Order: sequence, then C-alpha cells, then structure tokens
Amino acid sequence: MRDAIRRRFPFNIIQSATAAKVDLIPLPDDIFSRVAFSRRQKKVFNQEGAEAYFISAEDIVLAKLFAFAQTGSDKHLRDVKGILITQWGHLDLELIRRATQQRNLLEQFEQLYNAARQEFED
Repeated sequence: MRDAIRRRFPFNIIQSATAAKVDLIPLPDDIFSRVAFSRRQKKVFNQEGAEAYFISAEDIVLAKLFAFAQTGSDKHLRDVKGILITQWGHLDLELIRRATQQRNLLEQFEQLYNAARQEFED
C-alpha cells in the first residue's frame, strides 16, 4: 500500500468483517486531478449517515473521456453514457463541454450526450 501511494497507483482495501471494498486512488500530479479534487463534495454514502468525499459527476465524466482517449476502451464510453442518463438534468454540461473541447473530445461527448438523451427520453 505504501508503495502504491508513493508511486500514485490505485489500490483497494477490504474490510474483513463485512467484505466491503473501497478503491483508493492517490491524487495524480496533474492540473485536471487537482481541479477535480478541489471540487470534491462530501456526501452520505450509507444508511448510517457515514460521509466521504467524492469527485463530482462532471469530473467522473471527464476522467472517463480522458481515459478513453488514452486507452481506446469502450468501457469508459459506456460508463459516461450511464452517468449522463442517471444524472440527467443535474450536470453542468457547459463545464464538460469546455473541458472536452480543450482536449479535442467535444464531438465524442456530444455523441454520447445525444445517445443518452435519446435513451432518457424513450
């Protein structure tokens, strides 16, 4: 675990009593990650009222699109479409559009947005 943190590699921990798994992702040293971290939001994540910080849905969309650009994995595109559908009407689309335009991913985002809109409206 210490090595993963030092090298900024993702890792997970598992609570042995409940088998609950948490993915931990050390903060990478890049501008997108620092901005996403600064926009993180504290949310309740279980019925007992436990809280944790999460990056915004917009930043997850952007991270997935950036990962797709690096890896070509369609899984990231499916994830983006799913987020768009489940968060429909609650996303800052202008923030996403500005960021994707800067990375030449705006067309890809718009295709996913249109597909999500069509599925949401059906």
